[in-house]
Amino acid sequence: INPASVLPAITASVTIDGTTQAGAACDPVDGEHTIAVLLDGTGLAASSDGLVLTAGGSTIQGLAIEAFGDNQV
Repeated sequence: INPASVLPAITASVTIDGTTQAGAACDPVDGEHTIAVLLDGTGLAASSDGLVLTAGGSTIQGLAIEAFGDNQV
């Protein structure tokens, strides 16, 4: 996923679970992971953040997040 513009802040508790995508797997026993969702900030400004959470109680798992200039999450 390559956003065309800066992502809006997440302002409520959410669950974003990339492990629900076809081919994805996160095994807590042996540590084997297959990530099927990549959030790539390559095309955004160098000062862009990836996911910005302003509310507590969220779960983010099963994603690869890269190439955002500031924070990934």
